[in-house]
Amino acid sequence: GRRWWLVDPEGCGFFSAGLDCVSPKVPCALVPGTEKLLAGKPQSDARLAAAVAARGPWGYPAFDFGIANLIRGFGDAWQGEWEAITTRRLHQWRFNTIANWSDVSYARRSAVPYVMPMPAYPTTEVKLFRDLPDVYDPAFEQAAEKYAQHLEAFRDDPYLIGYFLANEPGWAFGKFNLASELLEASPGSHTRAARRKFARERYPG
Repeated sequence: GRRWWLVDPEGCGFFSAGLDCVSPKVPCALVPGTEKLLAGKPQSDARLAAAVAARGPWGYPAFDFGIANLIRGFGDAWQGEWEAITTRRLHQWRFNTIANWSDVSYARRSAVPYVMPMPAYPTTEVKLFRDLPDVYDPAFEQAAEKYAQHLEAFRDDPYLIGYFLANEPGWAFGKFNLASELLEASPGSHTRAARRKFARERYPG
């Protein structure tokens, strides 16, 4: 009576075994000077246009060898073929969830439970520590409401079992006393004022 559990449609406990980064996209940066390492110039084949990106990793043009091979094998139907193959593989390999950083559009069509990353986490002009926003700032509340609207399109999707608010926030790394950092930093922040009000109410005098 004190714990929440995910359950399957039959009421049994659901243990999510998910695979990250389920996507056909693995773009490789075409760094100037490395063209001779490639078997031919990928941009020269018009059929492979979907595998070419003008701007990829680190700002360089990019070529996706995985998508190129799918196009070579299946032609214009490559996306649907990849999805069918991938769904079959997930079941065969005993994965029951499509995990974070995956192709969300595919996940929604797959009839496999999935999670997804949210867009950029709300922030404020004044930071409490590193990238930790001033969460009592009215501007943060407004930004958070706008941020939450991203979920509107997913509200009735029974396969969405969770979402990630952020990944590896900068404030979380290092050897430091986070409580001390928050007490000492940003004396003019809304959070500092809220903390002072809380302390005075909790500990009169």
